Amino acid sequence: MKRDLSEGPVLRSVLAFGLPLALAMASQALFNLVDLVLVGRLGVDALAGVHLGSTLNFFPMILGNGISVGAVALVGQALGRKRDREARAEANLSFVLMALAGILLGALGWLIAEPSVRFLEASGQSLVLGTVYLEIMSLGTVTMFGLMHFTGILRAAGNAFWTVTILVGTNALNIVLDILLIFGFEPLGIPAFGVPGAAWATVASRFLGCVLGFWVLARGGSPLAPGLRLPSPWSGSLRKITRIGIFQTIQMLARAALVLSITLIGGALVGPAAHGALSVAIRLDTLVLFAGVGWASAATAMVAQTSAAGNHRRCLQLSRTTAWLAGGLSLAIGLVFFTWSDSIFQFFSEEPSPALMAVGRQYFAYLAFAYPAATASLVLAGALNGAGSSFLPMLLDVLFFGVLLQPAIFVWYWSGAAGGLAVCWFLILIASWLLLLAYFWAFRRPVLQC
Repeated sequence: MKRDLSEGPVLRSVLAFGLPLALAMASQALFNLVDLVLVGRLGVDALAGVHLGSTLNFFPMILGNGISVGAVALVGQALGRKRDREARAEANLSFVLMALAGILLGALGWLIAEPSVRFLEASGQSLVLGTVYLEIMSLGTVTMFGLMHFTGILRAAGNAFWTVTILVGTNALNIVLDILLIFGFEPLGIPAFGVPGAAWATVASRFLGCVLGFWVLARGGSPLAPGLRLPSPWSGSLRKITRIGIFQTIQMLARAALVLSITLIGGALVGPAAHGALSVAIRLDTLVLFAGVGWASAATAMVAQTSAAGNHRRCLQLSRTTAWLAGGLSLAIGLVFFTWSDSIFQFFSEEPSPALMAVGRQYFAYLAFAYPAATASLVLAGALNGAGSSFLPMLLDVLFFGVLLQPAIFVWYWSGAAGGLAVCWFLILIASWLLLLAYFWAFRRPVLQC
């Protein structure tokens, strides 16, 4: 059920544990792409609506991910110290937090769905479809959080097999349900729900993934079986999870706010064609970035166990090796997107407009080359979180994305947007590489303590 990640050859450990997690997370993004292909058959308004709804639904996911990262760090450290009972109590506390947050954020997302979608310059059918999609996805927030919790605890235990099985199985089921619910299936009497069907397919598959995750952890002999026992005193653990979670949440908000900004500006400058192009481009981004999150999750768990065992040199080796592997893989994928961008957009959208094609082509001409920096910095941030040092990655991401990049983009936009969206993409490219350099600098400083 659990695996000691603090021993063994570094490269072998990273490949054996990190690669399956990266592929599993990439499968989640792959499902998003299949979902996009299916929705794209319903027209540009459907494509834009799903993009708007999924972009907004990403924000509660950030908070859930923050709690999950905090739990992985604490559970992994407890397992590294060979304290299974303590690890189980930390996992139980995380489950309570995730359930409460999922219910509250889901209700809030449902209540503000329509004004949120309208804020992103949506109108007409894209506004209607985006609102319905976001309402359904918000109601399913608790299933999203549950899936993150169970797979996160399995990662903390070093169990890549069941983590991958649950994620891949959930995504495969999502695709099947997508086909059935979007287009209907007359032999079973299932009507065509269209865009709402895509949202219900995701909510249902995540729920079944939660059931499987609970079953895996609850089996006899599992040291992390769910239960009622909480840490004693639980307030100390709550503070630790909250501290790591808040910093991780702020860090990811700084990155996610960038997607919100370019969606807003793209819609204002180009119109629905930009929303359609960004719907495809950002879903393709997630294929790379979700894989990066998988590598980062592996780094968090490996460093958590290894730092608790007191092997600081191995922490650095694990962090750097994982970052190089993640960056190299993302560069290869980025080159594919750049080389065949026209064919990609033609595949995802029936009869794409020249404006949509132009935005998409220009996007990958710049941002495909930001992928290595983006994924490697995610990995190094994950390693710092595993060591319990979550303030520094938050500080770096907020500084480069929130304090420097976002204001620069809006100053350019408010001053007339000279040069078009290409300038926006160029600014993001430069900021991504500067951030990675800052992370490498941080790993040379004593403040790392990993």
